[in-house]
Amino acid sequence: MLALGLAGPAGAADFSYAEAAKPYKGVSIRVLDEVTPLQEALAKLVPEFEKETGIKVEYQLLGHMEVINRGQADMLSGRGHFDAVMLHGFQMGQMLEAEALLPIDDLVADKSISNPNLDPPTSSRKPFKSVAFHDGKQYGLINWNYNQVYWARADLLGDDGEKTAFKAKYGYDLAPPKTLGQLRDIAEFFTRKKARRSPASRSTATSTASCSTA
Repeated sequence: MLALGLAGPAGAADFSYAEAAKPYKGVSIRVLDEVTPLQEALAKLVPEFEKETGIKVEYQLLGHMEVINRGQADMLSGRGHFDAVMLHGFQMGQMLEAEALLPIDDLVADKSISNPNLDPPTSSRKPFKSVAFHDGKQYGLINWNYNQVYWARADLLGDDGEKTAFKAKYGYDLAPPKTLGQLRDIAEFFTRKKARRSPASRSTATSTASCSTA
């Protein structure tokens, strides 16, 4: 986030934090982040950044739940104590709905402060686009990630009765989801009252598991 907001003024060869930061010399910014080896390494770069730019950085590292609770409370209250907060992907929807986040497209497009060398690695472009963007607008950068695994019951997803009913309702084949929309459809489809037994519950198939990674 710091690299994005305080980048070089012209071409890639002319990139300079010091030059880009001149209008902001003496400014203080507060950043809330989570304690991990990566963030601890970043914290060691703060003095160098402050020396080069003249910008004071209050870089606060807290535990997992503390970052979620404190950062979310700060944004939802409108207090704005922190200028940048590490958000988990699952928080984005709530923050966007509350209009607690500002898009940074103008900052990215501003050649006087945007680093021309800033380009997400090819390996992370897909998650970058799915997590940091919404409705075509950019709201941040990928900091680090959790790897998530989705486990599905093969006896349910492979049951002929369930597959027929699912396709009739949603228009596509029942299978381990590849998108959040499909995950929502499957969750909705299998959410039933206790008295309503699914075709799969009456089958004799042995319950196994299949795995789909996001």
